[in-house]
Amino acid sequence: MTDIIGTPGDDMLGGSPGNDVYRGLEGDDVITGGGGSDTFYGGDGNDIITGGTGNDRFDGGAGDDTLYGIGGSDIFDGGSGADLIIAGDGNDRIDGGDGADDIRGNGGDDLITGGAGADLIDGGAGYDIASYAGNTTGITVDLVAGTASDGDQFTGIEGLIGGSGDDHLIGNAGGNILDGGAGADLVDGGAGYDTVSFASHTTAVTVDLGLGTTSDGDTLISIEAATGGAGDDHLIGDAGSNVLDGGAGADLIDGGGGNDYVSFAYRLSPVSASLSTGTSSDGDSFISIENLIGGWADDQLTGDDTANHLSGGAGDDLLAGLGGADVLDGGDGFDTVIYLSASAGMTVNLAAGNDSDGDQLISIEAVIGSRFNDVLIAGHDGATLSGSNGDDVLIGGDGNDVLRGGAGADTMTGGAGADHFVYGFISDSGTAGGTRDRISDFSRSDGDLIDMSAIDADAGTAGHQPLTFLGTGVFTHTAGEMRVVGLGSGVSIIAVDLDGDANSDLVIDIDADVTDLTAAAFLL
Repeated sequence: MTDIIGTPGDDMLGGSPGNDVYRGLEGDDVITGGGGSDTFYGGDGNDIITGGTGNDRFDGGAGDDTLYGIGGSDIFDGGSGADLIIAGDGNDRIDGGDGADDIRGNGGDDLITGGAGADLIDGGAGYDIASYAGNTTGITVDLVAGTASDGDQFTGIEGLIGGSGDDHLIGNAGGNILDGGAGADLVDGGAGYDTVSFASHTTAVTVDLGLGTTSDGDTLISIEAATGGAGDDHLIGDAGSNVLDGGAGADLIDGGGGNDYVSFAYRLSPVSASLSTGTSSDGDSFISIENLIGGWADDQLTGDDTANHLSGGAGDDLLAGLGGADVLDGGDGFDTVIYLSASAGMTVNLAAGNDSDGDQLISIEAVIGSRFNDVLIAGHDGATLSGSNGDDVLIGGDGNDVLRGGAGADTMTGGAGADHFVYGFISDSGTAGGTRDRISDFSRSDGDLIDMSAIDADAGTAGHQPLTFLGTGVFTHTAGEMRVVGLGSGVSIIAVDLDGDANSDLVIDIDADVTDLTAAAFLL
């Protein structure tokens, strides 16, 4: 890091691609950053400061400054004076400071504080919030008119944060997030699907959307969703469809009438939530909730016997709809739908996006079947299909699929792509006819492999011992051996002797010529 210091005069300062600190001191300075994450102190004077592509910090100081953010998620403090602040496309935090400022958020989700003075605020693209959190007296902010009672004018603003006074926040036709802050606030969402937020609160709050009241004296009008804070909150919906997010704390969430959602969309750590039990792993309790929304981590969401909508969000999520015709949407990540609670065999088709229970499957990459005889079908981009105890049929698609039959006499077809047929236990296939797995369309030219690396060849020896591949040779009364036997007409068997008695403990029928079943066909 380089500390670049100007003089009391009018300086022109430029830096390196590193993370530099610029200090303009007095004078009307022109400062241009490099490619790193730089810090700029304009000092007194009417300064022009241009950032770079990093996550920069700007402090304009006194004077009428011009601050340009080029890229990254920047932090701006205009200081005193009538400043022009033009942010880039990152998620910026902008404070105009004292004076009548011109603030332009451009792209990204920006948090903008105009400060004292009649400011012009343009949030630009993205979801932008205008904050009056520092105000100690009540303020009226109207997103329809684009004005505030302190003289601010704005456009491109979707959310509002009030201060410690008795504020009046008015939304527009969009989906607004309105946080009144402290004080007895009047929060009017207007048209659109609007959220009242208590995310900044550290103590418990009760929010009743049906009555339009809160325990801290707020009045709510045209509000459809609520977000709690750090306390043990009580959120109550109305007769419509509400989205309720308790935030931190052990919250009681009552959807009331309508088709309601509990949301964990802002959680960064994994959450397990079940509509069947009405509880979550972070201590929340649910009443009259039909749907769940996951967060950024690897969540586990479970429905109940009615029609639910489970949305995993980001992360590698596990979704179990249980009864009812559910919508199971994995969202981003590698997501799995689970049928272990099913009372009969399932047909699950990821290519068609549905199952035999009437569920709709969206963005699902893996399936864990029931304890009965299932048919599991992959999509076009590669999937992981796992049977359980039944005699399952697993069918891969065009991608690189992973097929795990589990216990039972399973039939597995890889389809196109480099598929893996996985065996984790010696009990995954029997030895007698009618109890053995069958692998069809095995193709080494496609890159198919049979994975037996999880089977320990000798449980009596410490550590994990891989199986010994004998090729077409016979068992030698040594534990942990595997051999292949060609039966002619492109059919073979794979046999494993785990205990060293020279008898097979696992046998797999495979539609492949024995010449294709070399050591290269196996992961051991």
